[in-house]
Amino acid sequence: MTEGLKYIGLSFFSHKTATRAPERGLGWLFLAALLGILFLLFGLIAAHTLTFKANYRNAPQFTETVRLAFSDDGAPLTVKSGTLYADRIIDTVGNTDDKQNYSRGYDVILDTRPAKTYDDFTAYCVSDSGKEISYEQYLELDADVKTLYKFKIRYSGNERVIDGEWVQKCESYLDERTDDKTADAYAEVKKLSGDKYTDALYDLYIRSYYPSLTEYERDGSAPKTRNYYYQNYSDRKNTLFVFCDSMVGSFVTKTGAEQTFYGHYGKLDNGAIGTSAAAIDDFIVMSFKGASAMTVYNAIINFFFTMPFIILVAVAVIVIMFCMTKLLKHDELTFGAAAKTVCGFIPWSALFAGFVTFALGFLVSQSILSWLTGAAFFLVLAIRTAVMLTISSMAKKRAARAEDGKESDPSEPRQAAAQETTNGIGNTEDGKL
Repeated sequence: MTEGLKYIGLSFFSHKTATRAPERGLGWLFLAALLGILFLLFGLIAAHTLTFKANYRNAPQFTETVRLAFSDDGAPLTVKSGTLYADRIIDTVGNTDDKQNYSRGYDVILDTRPAKTYDDFTAYCVSDSGKEISYEQYLELDADVKTLYKFKIRYSGNERVIDGEWVQKCESYLDERTDDKTADAYAEVKKLSGDKYTDALYDLYIRSYYPSLTEYERDGSAPKTRNYYYQNYSDRKNTLFVFCDSMVGSFVTKTGAEQTFYGHYGKLDNGAIGTSAAAIDDFIVMSFKGASAMTVYNAIINFFFTMPFIILVAVAVIVIMFCMTKLLKHDELTFGAAAKTVCGFIPWSALFAGFVTFALGFLVSQSILSWLTGAAFFLVLAIRTAVMLTISSMAKKRAARAEDGKESDPSEPRQAAAQETTNGIGNTEDGKL
């Protein structure tokens, strides 16, 4: 156990411990790899979560836009049981006056109407040539002509109030339907009362009267004002959407780092949020913290998208080490021994890479953080492996020089030379005689 812990904790810092890595079992190898994955993941999560407050304050145009919108002369925004309420709707994209009053390089959408608010949409059909007709006109066409048109709807962003006139219209239509599916659904709706009956009646009417709306509403139900923004503004950057139950926004810091964030109001106290700059900033930060689960989830998803790259990095370093020991012809390792050696470096390499990722969270866009995590991990792991190869190579050369020194004793050449001189002198004297 002690040797195994040394393998995980000290291999990165101790050459002696690293050279004994091939003695470890596969269990320790997998444990080292698991720790590496966790360190990298925690570093990425920290970069997504702990940097938000600083990055938000480092985006002055965004903070100014938010403060202007939330400190308007109307009643302050209030929170009650995790729901946000406002007495106004702000749309700096579709409303010129709002853009002039609130936008400072960013757009803001403030619409705290209930998520189920129905949109006063328009249904129409378009032919391949671009001709547009109403849905009522489409219903009067011959079957073969209908195939030339495609059904569409256009959101208005305005509320459709289901009053008595609408209830009568829906009931009249559904009373005439004879198909079993609609008749059975209508029978269930009639068991309801009040607003539940009105909502269910209108929704059934929309499902029965129009073609499938799943292209616009995920569940195919009656169009909502919330999706007006999704259908028209979803591709916009540098925009803050504030709804009754959540917010989503994106901004760019002064360093050029792009950040997208989500917010929920569950962690906010009931009451007005205040109109001062500090109160508004706290509201944004606390809303972000309220959506921490979603933020962490997105970080994990991004991490696992780069997992194949990280695994490839580790395998590449193992292959490099294996090949280099063969090429340099010293301390040759099997592939398994090379894998165990490199895996001993992984926990600390991942920890250092995690800290680097966290630091980069203040400087670069979130979209590339997970890839930078892999790059930092590769750099640290490769450098540590190169250091081990260098130390092993130097030790091998010293051992070779020491061996050469033992094979040729320095006293032997002198004795041979003395003997040769004596013999030479003797030969001369003999010649003289």
